[in-house]
Amino acid sequence: VFKQKLLTTELTDQVTVDSCGTGAWHIGHSPDQRTIEAAAKRGYDLSELRARKLVAEDFKRFDYILAMDHDNLAILEDRCPSQYHHKLALLMQYSQNHAADDEVSDPYYGGKKVLKMY
Repeated sequence: VFKQKLLTTELTDQVTVDSCGTGAWHIGHSPDQRTIEAAAKRGYDLSELRARKLVAEDFKRFDYILAMDHDNLAILEDRCPSQYHHKLALLMQYSQNHAADDEVSDPYYGGKKVLKMY
């Protein structure tokens, strides 16, 4: 979703966006079919998205590493070398429309409002 929003700006050559998980459960897999369908209804194409796991190089490579919830933020904090801790935050800290929500609920477990947040 964020990548597609960047297409409407002139920042696509200046901003690199990636996504990964803290676990290895779905490496190489597409998003859940329900997510693909819900995104498609809103004009987002997730067909090329494949799951990957966070690697140590990510902490050095990216300027920001944003977690969807407190549990994943804690995992990031535990794995992150101390010199890169300033890069870690919750994604919702940057939301102007949903400031009351500090986490993005996992749609896999019934968090149905996720795509409405964008």
